[in-house]
Amino acid sequence: MIRFEDYGWRFESNEEWTLQDINLEIRPHEIVAITGASGCGKSTLALAVAALLNTCHVGQTHGAVYLKGREITQAHAQAAAGVVGLVQQNPDVNFATLEVEDELTFALENRCLESLEIDRRIQEVIELLELEPLRNRLIATLSEGQKQRVAVAAALAAHPQVLILDEPTAHLDPGATDCIIHTLHELVQKRSMTVVIIEQKLIPLRHLKPRIILISNHTITADYPWADIPDTLKKELCPIPYSSGVPQTFTQKAPLEIKLVNSTVRRESHKILDNISLQIKQGEIVALMGPNGSGKSSLLLSLLGLIDLQGDIACLGQKDIMSCSTFQLSEQTGLVFQNPDHQLFADTVMKEVTFAGQNFGRDEEHIRTRAEEKLQLVGLGTYRNEHPYRLSYGQKRRLNVIAAILHDIELLLLDEPFVGQDPQNIKWLISMTRQLSTQQVAVIMVIHDPYLVEACCNRVIFLESRRVLVDAPVSEAWETLRQSDYAAYTPVVTAEEKTWPLL
Repeated sequence: MIRFEDYGWRFESNEEWTLQDINLEIRPHEIVAITGASGCGKSTLALAVAALLNTCHVGQTHGAVYLKGREITQAHAQAAAGVVGLVQQNPDVNFATLEVEDELTFALENRCLESLEIDRRIQEVIELLELEPLRNRLIATLSEGQKQRVAVAAALAAHPQVLILDEPTAHLDPGATDCIIHTLHELVQKRSMTVVIIEQKLIPLRHLKPRIILISNHTITADYPWADIPDTLKKELCPIPYSSGVPQTFTQKAPLEIKLVNSTVRRESHKILDNISLQIKQGEIVALMGPNGSGKSSLLLSLLGLIDLQGDIACLGQKDIMSCSTFQLSEQTGLVFQNPDHQLFADTVMKEVTFAGQNFGRDEEHIRTRAEEKLQLVGLGTYRNEHPYRLSYGQKRRLNVIAAILHDIELLLLDEPFVGQDPQNIKWLISMTRQLSTQQVAVIMVIHDPYLVEACCNRVIFLESRRVLVDAPVSEAWETLRQSDYAAYTPVVTAEEKTWPLL
């Protein structure tokens, strides 16, 4: 179905090859998972299969790519249209329309299918992925996780022979993740699709039992059936223990960092959170959890006045959120948006990481020295003069984080910081948040993975139906969630999972 022969690709702006000497055959009806470090070329490989490299990018290539026996190395996107369905890592880049139902019908109408067949396929994917509540929504009003489900549904509605999913569960809550995986399992059997999944988290794929391909140093370095993955590779992919013993209490150096009493969060006229109250102290690392669309991202944005927040009390330190400008609230606060592209301002990586510090009048030499150090730590040092949009999704996320922490912050707001990160950079993110905590910086992170919560957080705030359902230390929160309908959000370790160091 798919074959690479001594294939390589280098983007015009890069000195190094993104992919080099790729030899790979993926058979019809096979399920393959491709993993590897952030920036190793996984997404580039997907673009090559979809014939999008020559369509959307300028670069140099060698070797050959074949799709269903036809060479597509130098072909444009039409060569793969109707055969390959690609869901890219950033949900927004998948969309061609403004409304959910229009997006689901777009490709089908372009193929001139009969209206009854279009209706049948749309209803099928809406039921499979539980999208009925989103059917008439504007895509711009959806959470990133909801967008991800819509993008997968649109690809499935086209009935591709090859389905490529680039980190399809990255923004999904556990329920939506299970829904996607079980849907794929069912459709692979029913439609005999070939499925290629690019993923950092392999355990959620256990029901599919995919063949595992590891890319490192820009080429394929391992290729195993699911049952034969050696323990050494499992350790390489998942080197962090289940729990790292995060302290549950902290010595406070100042009053409450954040206090909300009877507060309401709105987006335009739509009420997102209603009558919530919470207190977060300096030095705490708080996991903000809940289903997709429950208001987690909106809560973070409201703390900086980016969307409407009203209430009896809404304070950020000594500042009244309701009366201060976003600039005033941001002076001691770092924010990392859910979509890394939404906060890139500069035309080089170095200018990007020093942007906030310079904007707030910090010492430029000090900021630049710290920026150089942090960029080296996360593998971005060689990209300092590159445009941020040339980075991979995971690299952009790390760039966002560094840019958010260099201006002497007291509060860090992280919206799904682990998305697109390989194990090594997950370790760095955990270490970074712990270090900030020892400096009495409060950290609030939107996160779905309970194992990562245990590795770096001391408290869980769980949102559901516009309210705070749980607000408790981690172990106590797990007990409460297990007694409700949200056990899937807690660490439940199966016999197979115990063979992996971390999910």
